[in-house]
Amino acid sequence: MDTLFDKSYYYAGLTNIASFAKRTIRWGVISLVIGALCGFAGAAFDRSVGACDRFLAENPLLIWFLPAAGLLIVFLYRRLGVAGLTTDTVILAAQRGGKIKPLLLPAIFLGTALTHLFGGSAGREGAAFQIGGVIGNWTGRLFRMNEKEIRFMTMSGMAALFAAIFGIPVTATIFVTLVISVGTFWPGAIFPSLVASLTAFGISSRFGVTATHYTVNMPDASVLMHLRIIVLAILAALVSTLFCDVLHLTGKVLQRVFRNMYLRIAVTGFAVALIMNLLHTTAYSGSGTGLIADAVAGNISSPAVFLLKIILTALTLGAGFKGGEVFPSFAIGAAFGAFMGPVLGIPADFAASICLVTVFGGCSNSLLAPLLLSVELFGGQRLGLYALACVIAYIFSGYSGFYYNQKILFSKSRPERIDINTNETYQDE
Repeated sequence: MDTLFDKSYYYAGLTNIASFAKRTIRWGVISLVIGALCGFAGAAFDRSVGACDRFLAENPLLIWFLPAAGLLIVFLYRRLGVAGLTTDTVILAAQRGGKIKPLLLPAIFLGTALTHLFGGSAGREGAAFQIGGVIGNWTGRLFRMNEKEIRFMTMSGMAALFAAIFGIPVTATIFVTLVISVGTFWPGAIFPSLVASLTAFGISSRFGVTATHYTVNMPDASVLMHLRIIVLAILAALVSTLFCDVLHLTGKVLQRVFRNMYLRIAVTGFAVALIMNLLHTTAYSGSGTGLIADAVAGNISSPAVFLLKIILTALTLGAGFKGGEVFPSFAIGAAFGAFMGPVLGIPADFAASICLVTVFGGCSNSLLAPLLLSVELFGGQRLGLYALACVIAYIFSGYSGFYYNQKILFSKSRPERIDINTNETYQDE
């Protein structure tokens, strides 16, 4: 009862509210600036890379110039002094603070555009994280924020650029704030990241960037269907692990065989161009959006499709071409689901949608983001089935993942803290 009449109690509460309001307004304003910058940058990036993809589709012989494009990318990175900087660099800055070299922005922008123009099999989100990370990091410094606050701004930029080019602001916010350290997140990062993401997408949509939505046939949520989804999710988790392992192993082997970066990217670029030419298609180049559309339409019935996408993406990124892994994981998952679904008695289009989000979740060690992605891409029906699949895939994918600097704080199968980096050897017992 003493607290009820203690004036200092209310003064302390009012002081906290005033402090929260001041910080929220400040961070909100800075997040709006980051979102605006990322919106314009995202629109320019999306339109540029989209134009490269279309030009390649109209002129498939351009793929033979992929080795030359690779040489130009290596030269560009060395000339700008950003060789060796990747998405892991930006993740580390979000974890620990520190500056990100601003010249990484033009380097990854041009490098990704060249990779897409000449047929490399890579996505765009790696570039999105890096461009957004640079914008958020340096905007925070412009507003004289301290190093701890700049971590949040770096995350906000990553989420905003991702939202600007893919049109999924909620998924982008949750993905970025949770992917840095699996098992925990900074609650304070949610607000600026969401503000920046919504602002960025609001601006980029004005320039013609639209969110992609797919329509799939939703099956009855019977007991048998739940069991089939469990089996499919386990298999999707294995595919995600396969993709990550092939991706990392290919990069290590290529670095060991070709120590010279110019030789490595030229020889591997020629190999990718040769494979694409033998396949008589550019469907495997770029992010693989065409493969996703075919999978959701039920037009994929061979395991060769997802296996070829894994191999070509691993060769492209392992050689040093620029882009990202996330969107290729969408294509790989969708192609696998379209093939495996009918085998298990699941409609091909629905299975493609399930595996699209679960392979992504397994590769990124994320749980909520793929579930939100299923809502933003497929409408939110049969959410229980998607949730079941996401949980199963998260557990069975183990501790492999896209990013070496990603932290996994807790075991996926036991109530204990493990605090390891992704891809470290760890055995749950």
